[in-house]
Order: sequence, then structure tokens, then C-alpha cells
Amino acid sequence: MMDNLPNVILLGGYLNKENHYTSSLNSLKEIDKYEFDIAVIGTSSVNKNGVFVVNHSDAQIEREVVNRTKTVILLAEEYKFKEDRSSPYKFMDYKQADILITDNKLDPQYRKYFKKNIKIREVLEEENMKSK
Repeated sequence: MMDNLPNVILLGGYLNKENHYTSSLNSLKEIDKYEFDIAVIGTSSVNKNGVFVVNHSDAQIEREVVNRTKTVILLAEEYKFKEDRSSPYKFMDYKQADILITDNKLDPQYRKYFKKNIKIREVLEEENMKSK
């Protein structure tokens, strides 16, 4: 059974307790040594200009990871598509996402931002309730 599990590499850094991740600009040096099959990337804001985060160093790290990854999975709850969300640092274009996982039906106005062959998985509230 253990042979079927993927290898997971975690880069060190500071633990952001509020957002539950680790990061460090030293990670940029380490990332340069790898190519990734899959990256699961979170965001704080998605708008007509791209995908954004609130921290400059996080944007640098995520940009580099996206550029070195075969399949990019973007996690973005519905509220992160609201135009009034302010996150100043763009780290990727919509077209770089291969899979989008969101918590509600994606509004058609946002669907058009992504490439035509993107896979969208909407994890709806009803599904969440059934699993409990």
C-alpha cells in the first residue's frame, strides 16, 4: 500500500499560521532544482487580470512553481472571484491552470477567463453535507 503513495517534498520556511503554509525566499533556490508533476496552488483573489496573492514573496515562489509544473491545480472558493478582493501580486495567468477546484458553480463570466479544455471540479455544499 505504501508503494502507491506519491513522494511529497516540502520546502522549509516560516509557518504562516493564519493561512496554513510555509514559505521562504530561500525556497526559490530550492525550487530551481525541481520539476513538478502536479502543483496544488491556492489563491487569495482571482479577477479579470489573473490569479493573485497578498504577499510578494509568496507570489515569487508560486510563479516559479507554476512555471516548473506539468499540471497546475488551482483552488479558489467562489468568494475569491469577487472584484472587490484586493490582492496586489499576480503570480499566474488563467491559461496556466489545468484544473480548477471551487466550492460552487462557476459563473460563466469567470469561466471564459480559463482555457477551453480546463477541467473544473465544483465541490458543492450539497456534496459536502452528504459526506458528513
